[in-house]
Amino acid sequence: MTRRWPAALVLAVIAGALAGASGVALIQTVAECRWLLHGAPVPVVLLAPAVAALAYGPLLAVCAPEAGGGGVPQVRRALATAEPLRPRVAGVKGIAAGLTLGSGGSAGSEGPIIHISAALGSALVRLPRVPATLVRSTVASAVAGGVAGSFQAPMAGVVLVVEVLLTGVSPLELAAIVAGAVSGTTVAWALPGEPLRLPGPDIAGFGPHLATVPVALLAGVAGVLLIWSLHVVRRAADLVWRWSEWARPAVGGVLMGAAVLAVPQVGGIGQDVITHTARGSGSTGALLLLAAAKILATSVTLGVGGVGGTVGPTLFVGAAVGAAFPVPGAAVVGMAACLAAGARAPATAVVLSAELSGPGLLSSLVPAAVIGWVVALLLSGGSIFDPGRVARRGTGRSFMAGVRQFDERVALERALDVFAERGFRATSMLDLAAGTGVQRGSLYHAYGGKEEIFLRAFGEYTDRFLAGARDALNGPDKRTALLSFFDYCIAMFSAGSPSRGCLSTRTAVEAATDSPRVETAVRVMLDKLEDLVHDALVTIDDGAELAADTRAVARLVVTTTRGIAVLERVDHTPDELHAIAETLVTTLVGR
Repeated sequence: MTRRWPAALVLAVIAGALAGASGVALIQTVAECRWLLHGAPVPVVLLAPAVAALAYGPLLAVCAPEAGGGGVPQVRRALATAEPLRPRVAGVKGIAAGLTLGSGGSAGSEGPIIHISAALGSALVRLPRVPATLVRSTVASAVAGGVAGSFQAPMAGVVLVVEVLLTGVSPLELAAIVAGAVSGTTVAWALPGEPLRLPGPDIAGFGPHLATVPVALLAGVAGVLLIWSLHVVRRAADLVWRWSEWARPAVGGVLMGAAVLAVPQVGGIGQDVITHTARGSGSTGALLLLAAAKILATSVTLGVGGVGGTVGPTLFVGAAVGAAFPVPGAAVVGMAACLAAGARAPATAVVLSAELSGPGLLSSLVPAAVIGWVVALLLSGGSIFDPGRVARRGTGRSFMAGVRQFDERVALERALDVFAERGFRATSMLDLAAGTGVQRGSLYHAYGGKEEIFLRAFGEYTDRFLAGARDALNGPDKRTALLSFFDYCIAMFSAGSPSRGCLSTRTAVEAATDSPRVETAVRVMLDKLEDLVHDALVTIDDGAELAADTRAVARLVVTTTRGIAVLERVDHTPDELHAIAETLVTTLVGR
């Protein structure tokens, strides 16, 4: 473990620096695009989001479908499985997000920056001689660097990764995350561009603190409304749209162009609007209408397939709601409460708001974030990172918003049929989309790729196969149990017309060079199968003597099932296979 620390920290510093620079580059690119469109003719403003969508829609569909959406669910999955993203995601995501936000789409830059950063970290861990054990620490440190650099807020980068993206963190990973955040912030300081900074007056006394309570309550409700609005618009778009997925964002682009013409402040990332709002510009009614317009504009942008994040809009809405109250620092308090409610991340909300405004409001930010978080717990089952959970509280099932909903059990069963028919190596994502009836982009968003789909489907196949084997081995004596076990295996291999064969044997042959993870899954299944046979032979006390050690007999039995699976593929009849099994059992335990 100690020997891994130097390599982990070096990779973290490099990953954080690359991610921090990429975050600043994206924000600056969007700012330049927004400047170019400022004052443009009405037709240009109206059609710019649609034209941009026609550019990035096909790019996503062809090059990296998994680069769509906000990016947080994909990164969570990569960190949970320690499986690196495809490096191309960084470029595709950057282009798509830049076009979405630069053309006037209403969304944040943080989600894309998180996704781009994770892809850059993934590229580093794919270098020669980088051990697989450093995947999580490197990807997490890259994300921390990207977030920290984009806000120039190192602590917020660390806390967001730990609170939102990881389910557990080791000392090494925490050190790497801190190193990445510091590295990303340092690089961002050296690059041009002004970070978001807000006024944060010192608040003293019980009265001013008490006055922030209604601010936090309303901002928390606004965060929940953003979650619900995202879900409703995405769900409606899924139900209505029946054409090519790559063209869908263009339709929303026209709507977004109209929204920008009506309320120019809702276009783009909106950091300048947040700054002006926090400084007290605008009447109460105008600010509340601005918050409502931002919620609707963001929902339209992301609901129809635009590429962007949700943290920025949440801060925007919170600042607008807070500024509607004549309370010192209310805009920043509203940001903290709204982000805590929307992201379900009160610690991140407090730290980020404090780093953006200074320590003067800290004593108000903590209770505000807690209030917003509690409001969300009471009113919503989702978050801005996964609004699709709103309608499925308690089901334990969710898929990334913005893609079509489908029955996971049915989809995995159909995917298993495709793998059984074509094999792991020959199966493509197009084959899986055709076989499951689920669009390729939706499969990418829900699972991440072919390997992940196979592992999920194969996991369910393994559970069913082992359960059947356990029942078959429940015989009165060793001979009967083993013959019943072989009968079960042969029946499974011969099932279907044409027969499906043995998926585990076929996969073991194919995956040895294609996928270490798939190879491991097959090996684990065979080890469990051997344990079942061994335990059955040890448990059955019928006085029969085995021809060899119990473990050796169990291994031979399982190995023979693999040979039988191969013979079944070359047109041996079930009777011939049963004869082979009976000969082996007679040799091992007699008659």
